[in-house]
Amino acid sequence: MNTKLVLAIVGIVIVAGGAYFLFVQQAQAPQMVQTYDWEFKDLGEDSTGMPTTEVTLTSNGTIYRLGTYSGSCSVIEGSSWSLQEGEKSGVICWWAGGGYELGVFEENGTLVVKKGQLDEGNAETPGFRGNFQTLVEL
Repeated sequence: MNTKLVLAIVGIVIVAGGAYFLFVQQAQAPQMVQTYDWEFKDLGEDSTGMPTTEVTLTSNGTIYRLGTYSGSCSVIEGSSWSLQEGEKSGVICWWAGGGYELGVFEENGTLVVKKGQLDEGNAETPGFRGNFQTLVEL
């Protein structure tokens, strides 16, 4: 048999075997699961009796201090609220008919924390949930 042909076949087998090995290793590699742990620190009430809450998000060991908000805060999951489209996790900070939503959203393959406004509305105007602005990229 021609030496060049044998070397070509051996080369093809080595390349194919290496590609297969990399494919199998990648398929078996554990996928990292993103975690979202919300923490609320009650800062007491202001002079009008409105509660104030400090919100912190820990995601895969990284701590994000997201600010201080008027009202009491709670995680959306398991509450009467529902997550928005593209929202992975979130919290509602609410007091006397209004407040803020902080949510982890996936946008173009990137996770970002956004803050949006909430208002329950009244007889003349409907409720509102929107005007989201990016606070931080995870």
